[in-house]
Amino acid sequence: MEFNLIRLQPQGAFHFGMQGIDMEIVSETCPSDTLYAALFWQALQQSHRWADAPSNPPFTISSCFPYVDGIQLLPVPMLPPKINEKPNAGERKKFKKVRFVSSEIFINLLAGTHSLRNYFEPEASVALQHGSVLVSTAEFKASQRDAEKPLWKIDSIPHVAVDRWSNASAYYETGQVRFAPGCGLAILALGDMQQLIQLLVQVGIDGLGGRRSKGVGQFEPVLQTETLNLPAATSDSVIVLSRYLPSAAELAAGVLAEPAAYSLEDVTGWMYSPVAKAQRRKAIWMIGVGSRLNRAGLAHSIVGASVDVAPTYDNHIAGVSHPVWRHGLALTVGCSLGGEQ
Repeated sequence: MEFNLIRLQPQGAFHFGMQGIDMEIVSETCPSDTLYAALFWQALQQSHRWADAPSNPPFTISSCFPYVDGIQLLPVPMLPPKINEKPNAGERKKFKKVRFVSSEIFINLLAGTHSLRNYFEPEASVALQHGSVLVSTAEFKASQRDAEKPLWKIDSIPHVAVDRWSNASAYYETGQVRFAPGCGLAILALGDMQQLIQLLVQVGIDGLGGRRSKGVGQFEPVLQTETLNLPAATSDSVIVLSRYLPSAAELAAGVLAEPAAYSLEDVTGWMYSPVAKAQRRKAIWMIGVGSRLNRAGLAHSIVGASVDVAPTYDNHIAGVSHPVWRHGLALTVGCSLGGEQ
C-alpha cells in the first residue's frame, strides 16, 4: 500500500514534552494526537469543514518519526521472536536500545523474513545515535553519513524566573531537541493531501509542541514525490504507526486480545481554548506506536476513536463550554506472524 510521506523540515529546535513536571525532559518525536490537535486548531481558525465533524478528519496521519537524509525511520514493531531463536549474551541490551529502524529493515521485519537479531550480524546494519537507530548497510552507504555524528541532540536551556513581589529568583531548565543538517521529522499520511498540507503550513508557522512563544517548533512541510510502500492492513495482525484509542466496538471485537502486543501511554497535558485560560485536560490511556493489534474479529480495518478530554469541575462555572478533542485514530500496516499473510 502506498503511503504519502511528508517531511517536516525543522526551522529550529522542538520541545515535545514528556510525562511529568520536568520541562527539561523532552522527546525527539511528536505523537500523532498532538499533531492532530494542532491541525484541528488550524481547521477551527480557518472554518475548515473538518471543524463540523471533529471525529472524522479528511486524512489519517502517523506519529512524527525521524528521517536521515533519504532514509525514513520507523518504530520497531512488536513482533514475536522466531521459533528456537535465542539471543546471545549481551544481545538483549542491544535489542532494548533500538527505538527506530530504517524502512528497509521495517518492511523485512513485517514480512517475517528477518528478525531484529539478523541485523546484528556483522556488516548487516549500522547502528546510529548511540545504538537507538538501526539502518541497513546498503542504505547507510548511500547516505554517506558519519556513523559517529549524532542525528539529533537534546539540550537543556537555562532560565531564571523572577518573582514580581519579592524579586526572588528561581532557576529552571527547559529541554529542546535540535536535528542535525539533513535530518528532521516526517509523517506517513493517507487521504486529502491538499487539505493536510494547507493546515500543516500554518502549523509550521505557529509551531508544533511546547515553548512556541519562544520561537520553538517551527517547520516547513514538504510532500515527497516518492511514496512509501508498506504492507496493507488486511492481515489478522497489524502494526499501528500512530497513537491509538480503541473504540468500544473494537474492544468488544478483541482488538487487544491475543496475539496482540502493545504498550500503554498515559496521555496528559494542557488544553488551549479561545474562550478560557489554559487548563489541564483529562488524562487518558492510549496505545503506543509499534504495537501489534488483533484485527481477526473485525470485518473492516481498525479505525480508532476520538474522545472529549475537556476538564470537569464540581464548580460548573469553571472549565470550558466546548469539547476538547483528542484523536486516537489508527494508521496501520499489515504484518506476518509465522504462516499468517
